[in-house]
Amino acid sequence: GLDLFPALIVKTAVCVLLVLSLIFKLLCFNFDTKNYKIFHGSIDAQFGYTVQQHETGGRQWLLVGAPFEYTGQLQTGDVYKCPLDIKSSSNCSRLDLGEQTLNHHSLYSTGICTKANRNFKLTQTIAPALQRCETFMDIVIVLDGSNSIYPWYEVQNFIMNILQKFYIGPGQTQVGVIQYGSTVVHEFSLGEYQTTEDVLDAAKNIDQRGGEETRTALGISVARLEAFQRGGRPGAQKVMIVITDGESHDSPQMMEVVNQSKKENITMYAIAVSPTFIFRAEIRIIHYSSLRS
Repeated sequence: GLDLFPALIVKTAVCVLLVLSLIFKLLCFNFDTKNYKIFHGSIDAQFGYTVQQHETGGRQWLLVGAPFEYTGQLQTGDVYKCPLDIKSSSNCSRLDLGEQTLNHHSLYSTGICTKANRNFKLTQTIAPALQRCETFMDIVIVLDGSNSIYPWYEVQNFIMNILQKFYIGPGQTQVGVIQYGSTVVHEFSLGEYQTTEDVLDAAKNIDQRGGEETRTALGISVARLEAFQRGGRPGAQKVMIVITDGESHDSPQMMEVVNQSKKENITMYAIAVSPTFIFRAEIRIIHYSSLRS
């Protein structure tokens, strides 16, 4: 029995070698070592990330993906077509799929799919993950300019500090300002100024209008009915920022005008410029109404 053990090991080894040789034969590929072609592309663009053979109009092509290719300043990716029916190696040409963009400043997409026909003609551009920018907002500042506001330059500095944080521009954030006291005045409208610098210059030149009364409810109502209609854009998020320092003279109407703003999907924020007023009921009504909506 012991003499058979080495023979069994030899037979087993032979069987394993036969099986491995069959596997390697199945995995072999044929290469044309005489008529090969070399296509060059950018390593940084990941040229060659994907390849696919294509035939159209009696011609043969190799489609080569380059997902990190640039179109201008944007890393859009692209596809190259490389001829296979030419004997010598030749250059590949771009399909320029990256030039298909969305011409809308307030929209962005994490990916754009471009459809081409068999002859490489672009037929359709699809953005499956199309989204609207969060900065696509119409913001109206409702500014208390009554006699109780003092000193005025501190309020101006406060407003300018807020405005500097907005991304103002076409297709992005627009800002309008109204000032109220006993009456309401439109200082400038939505979209009247298209850059942050222009808005800051306009805000710097706002003079205090004054007024014996602080009619905050009236200011909110005018902002809702008029300010958002002057340059407001369909689909833009509406934001109202109320800046005041004291209890209004029309406080009985406050809850009503705030609820009307909520119904029109206006997000409201209240800022008290006097520390003694910050916990008053009106500030809570204006500010927390948006949190509950």
